[in-house]
Amino acid sequence: MYGVFSGCSSLEKLNISNFNTKKVLYVQNMFSELSPLKSLDISRFNSDNLISMWNMFNNCNSLFNLDISKFNLKKVEYMKWDFQKCPDELTEKVKAENKYLKDEAF
Repeated sequence: MYGVFSGCSSLEKLNISNFNTKKVLYVQNMFSELSPLKSLDISRFNSDNLISMWNMFNNCNSLFNLDISKFNLKKVEYMKWDFQKCPDELTEKVKAENKYLKDEAF
C-alpha cells in the first residue's frame, strides 16, 4: 500500500474501515503529506504483518486524532520518520500508546 494516499493535499476525510490489510507488509508513505487531515480512524487496520512503515504519517501536520494503541509493531523493521512534522501533541500521545515504536519514528 506504498504511498496510496500520499500527497492528497485536499483530502480532509478518509474512511479506511473496510480495507483488508491482513496481508499488507509495506505501508511506506501511505498517509504522508495529508496536511488537512485532522483525524484518522485506523482501529480496524490489521498491522500484524507489517515490515516497513517508513514515513507512514510524515508531515500530517494537522493530524491530532490518531489511535495506534492496537497496532502490532513487533515485526516492523523500518519505521523511520513515521511521525516527523506531526503535531507535538500527537507524537507524545502515540509514544505513550505503543511501546514498540522506535525513536527513529520521530
